Amino acid sequence: MLFVLLEASVIAFAVANSLQFFLLSIFLVFMYRYKGFSIFQWKVQISKAKELLSEAWILILSNFFSMVNIKVDQIMLRWMVGSAEVGIYSVAVNLSEAWYFISTAIIMSVFPRMIELKKSRPSVYDKRQQQILDCLFALTLIIAVITTFVAGPLILFIYGEAYTKTSSILIIHIWSGIFMFMWAFFSKWAFIEDALYFALASDGTGALMNVLLNYILIPRFGGRGAAIATLFSYATSSYFFLFFYSKTRPLAAKMSKSFLLPFRLIIYRNKIGQSS
Repeated sequence: MLFVLLEASVIAFAVANSLQFFLLSIFLVFMYRYKGFSIFQWKVQISKAKELLSEAWILILSNFFSMVNIKVDQIMLRWMVGSAEVGIYSVAVNLSEAWYFISTAIIMSVFPRMIELKKSRPSVYDKRQQQILDCLFALTLIIAVITTFVAGPLILFIYGEAYTKTSSILIIHIWSGIFMFMWAFFSKWAFIEDALYFALASDGTGALMNVLLNYILIPRFGGRGAAIATLFSYATSSYFFLFFYSKTRPLAAKMSKSFLLPFRLIIYRNKIGQSS
C-alpha cells in the first residue's frame, strides 16, 4: 500500500516482494535455531524423498488451481472490461487479501501439534479442529464486519474519489476471506488425513467455477461481478464441496458449526446466566 501511495516503480514492487520472502526465510531459520535445532544437522533420507516426490505432482497441480482461483478474476477483468477496472478492483483485492497471512500464521503454528495429536490423542485432535475453526471464523468475521462498515470512508481517505467504486467491491470481496481461512485449514487437514486427491479435486472445481462465474458476471457487473465470483468459488472449493466426500463431511460439519459461533456464544451465555 505504501508503494502505491508513493507511486513506486514495478521494479520496487518486485524487490519488495523478493525481500519479503528473504526476511521470512531468515526469521524461520532463527526460530528453528531458537527451538534448539540447526539446519546443519539435517540429513538426507532417500526413502522419504521418494515418498514426497511421488506426491509432489498433486501438490503442484493443487497449488496451480489455487493460483488460478486467486488470480483469474483480474485476468478476465482486464480481458473483458479493461485495465481501468482492473486497477479499481486490484485495490479492493489487495486490502481484502492483506489479512490472509493471519490464517497462515495460525495454522502453521498448530500444524506440528495437530500431526502429533492425530497419532497419539484422536479425541483431543478432533476437539482441537473445532477450536481452530472457531478461532479462524471469529477473526475473519470481525475483519469482514469492520471492513463492511468502514470501506467507504477508508477508500476515500487513502485513494480519493477516483476509487469510490472500490468500496462496493471490497465489501463483497472481504467476505470471501471467511472461506479462504477455512481453505487454509483444509489444505493442511488434507495432508494430515491423506486426502490430497480430494483437495486437488476441490481446488480444480473452485478454479473452474471461478472462470465460469467471471465469464457470466463480469460483463454485467464489472469488478463487483468478479468479487461475487470469487466469493462463490472460494465457498464451493473450501466448504460446499466437502459435503460430497464421506471423509470430509465431518470437517464440513465442524465448519458449519463454526459459522454458528455467534449463536453458540449467545446460547452459552444464556446457560451461564440461568445457572447463576
